[in-house]
Amino acid sequence: MTRRIPSLGTERAARPAAFAGGLLALALAAGCGSSGGGSVLGSPASPTPSASSTDFPGPSSSVSDSPTPSPTGTFNSLRDFRDAASGISLTVPIGYVIATTPAEAAARFPAVLGNGSDVAGKISDAQARLRKTTAMIAFHAPISGLSDNIGLLKIAGAAPSDPAQIQSLSFQSQARTSLTGVGAKGIQFTDTKLGGVPAEQVNYSIASTGGSTVFGEQFYVSGASDVFILTVTAGTSDRASSAADDITSSWTFS
Repeated sequence: MTRRIPSLGTERAARPAAFAGGLLALALAAGCGSSGGGSVLGSPASPTPSASSTDFPGPSSSVSDSPTPSPTGTFNSLRDFRDAASGISLTVPIGYVIATTPAEAAARFPAVLGNGSDVAGKISDAQARLRKTTAMIAFHAPISGLSDNIGLLKIAGAAPSDPAQIQSLSFQSQARTSLTGVGAKGIQFTDTKLGGVPAEQVNYSIASTGGSTVFGEQFYVSGASDVFILTVTAGTSDRASSAADDITSSWTFS
């Protein structure tokens, strides 16, 4: 059973509705692994997303250098995530392995990603992102050369005064412009909810530098003071949607 964040609402200090531009400077594609993960639009490290067997869009970082929380208590499996500060809990699908710190990335990802020559680079990239605003990264074992991945980005202090502003036409317009700028095609927006809170779902596809196409399913949602961006990227749209369905159905705010 999901629970709505009790502190969300108009009593929050007013923030402008046109907040999306700042988020989208962080939001879609910068490169962490094969086909997947939360990524960041316009990241200085990678202006365009890629998704080959050596470099996939993944959760991208940016602002803060503070470490992200590790799973605690009963949330100690390789598939469970909990952020005590925000109250977010979620579980990634079977076959994925989560890391929430650079040390976890180094310890957990070699086993799931295998022994390819590109694995060290993926792990190094994941570690760099986890030192910044990426709360967690999860990889799936390679399928036909692509490792589907998931990322959760936390943008501190970016939440609008009304959580539903994340579904505004202004946000969609800015999101479409940013996504188009990094090569996304077939962009579609859907109003939805995560944990009972208004959220915006964005679906798209991106051609990789290696010539293949990967598929992204991204969700924007406001916490009490922060905005979270969940991104699933996979080698097929069905895999992206299936993983996203599992994650969003498990998502709770405490």
